[in-house]
Order: sequence, then structure tokens, then C-alpha cells
Amino acid sequence: MRTITFYSYKGGTGRTLLLANVARVAAHLGLKVVALDFDLEAPGLAYKFGRREEIRADGLVGWLRDTFAGGTTPASLDDYLADMRLATSLVDGGWLKLMPAGRAPSPNYFQDLRRLRLDDRLDDGSAIDALLDLQQRIGDDLGADLLLIDARTGITSTNAVTTHVLADAVVALALDMPEQLEGTRAVLRGLQPMSSLRTNTPIDLHLILTRVPPSGRDPFSISDADAERIDRVQAFLSEPAQQLANTVTIDEVLLLHAHGELAAREFLMLDGPGDWTNSPLHIDYQRVARIIVGDPLQDAIQDVIDSARRDPKQFEEIAAFFANPEALEEARAVASRSDAELAPAGGRDDQGLADRVGHLRELAPADRTVLPMLARLLDELSLELDRLGLREEALPPAEESVTIRRELAQANPAAFLPDLAMSLNNLSIRLSALGQREPALTAIQEAVTLYRGLAATQPDAFTPNLASSLNNLSNHLSGLGQREPALTAIQEAVTLY
Repeated sequence: MRTITFYSYKGGTGRTLLLANVARVAAHLGLKVVALDFDLEAPGLAYKFGRREEIRADGLVGWLRDTFAGGTTPASLDDYLADMRLATSLVDGGWLKLMPAGRAPSPNYFQDLRRLRLDDRLDDGSAIDALLDLQQRIGDDLGADLLLIDARTGITSTNAVTTHVLADAVVALALDMPEQLEGTRAVLRGLQPMSSLRTNTPIDLHLILTRVPPSGRDPFSISDADAERIDRVQAFLSEPAQQLANTVTIDEVLLLHAHGELAAREFLMLDGPGDWTNSPLHIDYQRVARIIVGDPLQDAIQDVIDSARRDPKQFEEIAAFFANPEALEEARAVASRSDAELAPAGGRDDQGLADRVGHLRELAPADRTVLPMLARLLDELSLELDRLGLREEALPPAEESVTIRRELAQANPAAFLPDLAMSLNNLSIRLSALGQREPALTAIQEAVTLYRGLAATQPDAFTPNLASSLNNLSNHLSGLGQREPALTAIQEAVTLY
């Protein structure tokens, strides 16, 4: 069993959300996963799985309480773990179990936590023995492949155990801020040499910068800004310590880019495909998961991609979800050839999208949760029809997408205003292509207004979108002969870029 500890010097890094995403995708791919919430003062892992009210397990604090009260570890782990249902499974045999910190936030939980005197028990070694026994039981009794530990923030006595005794790998997350980087470096220097006190073998160390502003470029590649950030942070963390033996060796710095929708509502991008598929953060999550879990996950992903090749439509979806650019390019080429072979004379290859749109339209009256996916497919259909030169047919799907996303944004503006702005931008392009310049101008002006508001509160996530929409606004104004406002708009776009 491989044990991976997720640590951050301070909160707000997305540490727990990353762990939950890794746990989900690993279980979907056939691995047996236990997620352990060791953030005892501020437990939150259960909330990331979206079922906190259903979890009745006694968790880690309950297990330690019963172990110390009885003088021996409990005979079964069942009362301390909760099964997390998987909505879908790509490979048979996988499961996910959660060991919460306990029944928090109940008063009994905090009383039990105080009575444990955990720091004292760590000092005398009894808690370390108990935790090592728990780790072995999870591996032997449950047959788990992965134990993922959500560690406490800061510098605590338990972190020495979760990072230096239990862990085979440590994932350290930090924002690109001096206080976080300096604190993280100090903690990592204190852990040198990075070798396990349990196995006396090297501990893998992964450093992840989070909430990095998207570059606006191809999310599959590293932008110049990202490369500069990585080099700078790697050099800072690897600076020689006063005692050279404490110098940190960072072989690679990984990135998790910001995603605007997560500021409004948290969800697991690796739980399955969605509107976020192939966003910069989705691609980052997939890459990070493969690196920190290693061969078992990479092999399972490759097997799923290979199996999906038998179905061109499934192949593209699977390749996109697992953020494999080579497989995605191959899948799209296969799909294009298949569509060309099946298409009637005239070359229409939009029928598959139209069928999926029609199916979601049928579901929408009874299941409103399909509306975000319907709007996304309508935008894709509009783009495909426009690519085929069918400009008049491309307009209604774009208009319908705006209508749906306007309704969604009215109900939940924080979550869906970015999607509405994107659809309005697309609609303006479709209208302009048909010579409907005044309505096109109205649509792009609304998109700019929305992006301006979003960029004011979340500049890292939405300034690139604002700049792009201002560029489009400038083109529309110029087409209407409004040259002075067009110049103002493009000057602002240039300033932002």
C-alpha cells in the first residue's frame, strides 16, 4: 500500500480538494483507496465528497479513543470508516472509503479530541505505535492500494508523523506568496533528509503551486510565464540552508491553475466529464494525479484509453477527460474519418452533436441538472455548423445557449455568469457573420460588462477573458464605423494583455 500525505504550511491552497480529486479518479480506475482526514482541529475532507450529513463513522479520533481506552486496537475498522459511493466506474474492483476525523462538528468530538492528549501520546510514542498499527490494518485487513492523508496545516507534532513516519510520498502545496514559500521551505528543511523513519527509504516530495493565474494559452503546454514562475520558485526553495544537510532538493514544481467556478462552488473535476473538461485546472489535476500516484494510475489510464479506441465517440470523451493530447488528437482524427465515411454527399458531420442536443432537450424538463451540459453542446453545435459554412443554422443554437445560461446565471450568478459571458461572446460572432451588426454589438457589450465585473473580483481567472472580449468589441465597433470607441476598446485590450 502506498501512503501519500498532503500538506500545506497555511490554508487556502486547495489541498483537501486535490486529495479528494485524486481519491475519486483512483477509485474510478480500479484502485482501492482510503482517504484519512488528519486535520483534526478543522476537519473538512467529508465535505469535499458532498455527503457530510450521511457520514456516521467514528473516524480517526474515535479509533484512537477506543484504542487507548481498551489498551488494544479495535477488532474491526468498520465503525470508523464510511463507504463513498462512486457514480461511475471505469475499471472494476475499485472502491473509496473515508476515515473522517470523527463526528465533527459535534461537541463530543471536540471533547474526545481534548481527552486524547495527542501531543503527550506522540511524545511518549504510544500514539505513533497506534497510528502505525492503523496504517498496517488498512493495508492488510482492507487490502487498500492507496492511503491518502489530509495533514494539519502549520508546524504541529502530528505532521512529523504524517510526513516522516507514515508517508511514502509528501505533496506540499503553497501559493506563490513570500509568507507561504518561506514557511514551506522552513518546514521542508526541517524534514531533511527526506527518508522514512518507518522504512528507511527515500520519501518522494512533490511541490505544487496552486491558484496560479491561467495564461490564456494552450492548457496542454507550459507558458513562458508559468516556466518563469516554476524556475523562480524552484530556485528559491532549493537555496542552500545554513546547515547544508537541511537544503531542500526540488526536482520538479507542479502547477494548479485557478478556476473561477470553484470560487462559487466546490466540485470534483476528476469525478467525471463536465463543462470544465480540458480547462487548465482539469488538465493540471490529471497530470498531478498521475505523477503523485505513479505507475498504478498511469497504467490504468492507459488501459482505459486503449479499450476506448473501439468506440470513436467514447474514445474522444475518454481522451479528453484524461487530458491526453496525443490520444485526443488521434480520437478526433478517427471521428473525422468516421463522420466523413457516414456523411451523405454534402459533408454534414454535425448530426452526432444534434442528436445529443435533442436527447438533452428531452431530459431537461424533468432534470434541470442537464442544462449546463445542454448549453455547452449547443455552443459546440453552433461552432460546428459555422465551420461547415451553415451560418444561418448556426445562429439558433447560439441563441438557445445564451437563453439557458441566462436562466442559470439568474439562479446562481457566481457559478454561471462566466458561462453566460462566453455564450454571449459566441453569439456576437454568429450575429456578425450574418451581417446583424447591431445585435452583435449588443451581445458583445454585455459580455464585456460581465467579464469586467468578474475580472474585478477574480482578476487572475478572468482578465484574459476580458481582454479577448474587448478585442472582439473593438472589431464590432470598427465594423459599424465607430472608430474612436473601437480604438479605446483595443487600447484597453492591449493594456490588459
